[in-house]
Amino acid sequence: MGIHENGKTPHENGKVSYDARLEYARLFIRDSLEEIDPELPGFLRKLQDVGASECWHKHGTFYEHLFNVYRNLKLWNAADAVARCGLFHSAYSNSYVNLAIFAPNTDRQVVRDLIGPEAEELVHWFCIVPRQQVVFDMLLFKFTDEQLLQRLKDVRESSDLATSQPLVPPGGFTVSNIRTGEDLQVPRNLIAIFLILTMADAIDQYYGWQDDLFDNRDGESSFSGDQWTALWPGDGRPGRWASSISRMGVLLNILLHEEAAYKEREEREGRGEAWKSRLFAGIPVAVPPIFESCTVIVSPADQVEAVRLYWQAFPLDAKGKPQSAATLKPLLRQVSQLNPHFAEPHVALTQVLLGEGEYEEAEKEIAQGLKLLMEWGTQWDKRMSWEGWISWARVLQLNAKQKTWTRSAWGINSLGRNLKLDTIRFYRSTRAVTYSSTTYGAKPVKNSVGEWLTVHLRGPFIDCGFIEWIDLESDSVKRPRNFWMV
Repeated sequence: MGIHENGKTPHENGKVSYDARLEYARLFIRDSLEEIDPELPGFLRKLQDVGASECWHKHGTFYEHLFNVYRNLKLWNAADAVARCGLFHSAYSNSYVNLAIFAPNTDRQVVRDLIGPEAEELVHWFCIVPRQQVVFDMLLFKFTDEQLLQRLKDVRESSDLATSQPLVPPGGFTVSNIRTGEDLQVPRNLIAIFLILTMADAIDQYYGWQDDLFDNRDGESSFSGDQWTALWPGDGRPGRWASSISRMGVLLNILLHEEAAYKEREEREGRGEAWKSRLFAGIPVAVPPIFESCTVIVSPADQVEAVRLYWQAFPLDAKGKPQSAATLKPLLRQVSQLNPHFAEPHVALTQVLLGEGEYEEAEKEIAQGLKLLMEWGTQWDKRMSWEGWISWARVLQLNAKQKTWTRSAWGINSLGRNLKLDTIRFYRSTRAVTYSSTTYGAKPVKNSVGEWLTVHLRGPFIDCGFIEWIDLESDSVKRPRNFWMV
């Protein structure tokens, strides 16, 4: 299953609405695994059985990483074979990591029976092709940002330009199998699949610690540094990888246009069936929605400055107090000007705006933040999970819409948001009760013995209020007590 809208399959949709992305994202947030793929629970059990959840991986476990890559791909409308490959992408180990949880010489049939022959074949190729050579040395490092953007403009305007001097020749690239040394012919569509897999793989695992390891102070992601004594997990700041991934996205977009142009030409000249018989030619590849559908490149300098400024927003000031709104608003706005493609600066700015009572501006900011979270399928600021960022953003969005914000530490600590309910219905009481809340302005509601008490709130679902127990005969308060909605 993928994101569907207006009865179309994911690959027929040029763009998917925020509401459609949210509904699909909810399947992941609520662990509705069978609705995503009926076989997904079995895949995950197998990964746990072979020890993936016991293996360290960058900022968590290998199991978490594999699932997150799968989630990224599904939220990008990847074909099932590509998404399943993402879930098992390093299962035989690959050119970057030695994390084989299946033996490539003996377990291929096991994996094939589990995820299907097409997905397993992708996993196999992903684990034998030298991706650093194909993606970086043969493509990304050969072109400037300006050359990539100009090429994208050309191939979008003309199919003739797309087939003239392609970045990848019609026959693909010839590279050596990393295990056997034999020649491999890697076709263009497979390189495109490798690109989207590499993008989904990288954005989940990279954060500030790798910048320290490889001395990525310039944001070029050249992996030329070797600071192997950098302590894990670092200080938790976001990584400087936006420029590299945005370049991959533009490259992916170019290759997909080139592939479509060649396919059209072959079909026009009567060689369509031969084209379809090529390795992996039948697997559709969707352009991820990130970086404006992979049409822009973030400069290394801009991303470095954006990370630096973003990281300035969170420490307390010299007096141990949170920084002022006057300081934070221009700071966070500058972050989004330098790199407008990440959600977290918008989310942080929303909290500041709510505190200032700027509800309309807060609503605009959080709408953009949530849109970006849904498009990415992962978080830039990895101090909190993707699900955590979405939940917090939904709390902020509700408050912005209802033009309310608590101004107490206990109120902030107690915030919450149920994605479905804004109305609380209490169990029948053996005594009549009145509920009131000065914090969120809920109107006092009184009921009779044995009746339901329903409270309509203007604020978040979790609220600190109080219940007063009422004596029906005298209508006097018998026993007030503190109450937490949960």
